[in-house]
Amino acid sequence: MNDVQRFGPYRVLRDIGEGGMGRVSLAQREGWEEPVVLKRIHSEHATDARFRRRLLREAEVAAGLHHLNVVRVLEAGVIDDQVYLSMEYVAGSSLAHVHAASRPELLPLGPILDAIAQACDGLAYVHRFVNPESGKWMELIHRDVSLDNLLLSFTGTVKVADFGIVKTSEGTQTTSGVVMGKLAYMSPEQIRDEVLDARADLYSLGVCLYELLAGRRPFPIQRGRSVMESVLYDAPPPLLPQRPDTPAPLVSLVEALLAKDRKSRPTEAAAVAKELRAMLATLGESPRFPSRLMEPPTAAPAKPRRLRPALPEQPVPEPTE
Repeated sequence: MNDVQRFGPYRVLRDIGEGGMGRVSLAQREGWEEPVVLKRIHSEHATDARFRRRLLREAEVAAGLHHLNVVRVLEAGVIDDQVYLSMEYVAGSSLAHVHAASRPELLPLGPILDAIAQACDGLAYVHRFVNPESGKWMELIHRDVSLDNLLLSFTGTVKVADFGIVKTSEGTQTTSGVVMGKLAYMSPEQIRDEVLDARADLYSLGVCLYELLAGRRPFPIQRGRSVMESVLYDAPPPLLPQRPDTPAPLVSLVEALLAKDRKSRPTEAAAVAKELRAMLATLGESPRFPSRLMEPPTAAPAKPRRLRPALPEQPVPEPTE
């Protein structure tokens, strides 16, 4: 990038990518020492005033999340009639990249279990988050867990990203007709546009776990069958023939996470993390992915300044039925 681009107080260093929601760039904010990730929402998604208010409100909630395994939302607002979010920059890669870089080989079990356990830690915190002002359990869910949104730092820390679209369990849509999430990772109830709870995120995490273990998604595109239909009606191919070294307890856990009926799934991300770490302890394998699977660093790890004091760890209430 030869010409320096400006976006309000942000200096755009380079573009990282572009998705359905907006453009993502590495940027430097005036007065902050470290770079941030700047997401500018496409105008076609932000022309509705109600959409803007809801997105900014959800981003404000996400800015209150403070956990080692959650990418922080630092700022949200509107500049030149464009909605934006700025987030913590994680020097490293996504698990989607690590998975792709390993092909045609399968990834080792140890790092997979450790990575998904860390993601569970982040989700457990979010699912049980209590508003520090009201003392109310927020019932937050992510709705878009995928390998692209699980970031792996060069120090081995996994962070769940894109909590700028975090949502309470009262709805699954950001605006009418716009369903968040990627179909291959969506739970059946999310595809049916039902009211969601934490078990929808655990289903999506189960898809991630299956994909890392088997080297393929449980519901790929098939001739004469859409991904949506497969998620709703098909059983995933058995894991063991594709990954013979998978321990029996891990096979059972993956099957439980991918249950069509959410009543048959685990209810707590913390419990899933505990199971994964118990399996990891019996394997005796390194929890680190081979360094060759990681992209070379492009900037120092970010420690951006928050716009508000960091919140202390929240008490963990037991969810009620």
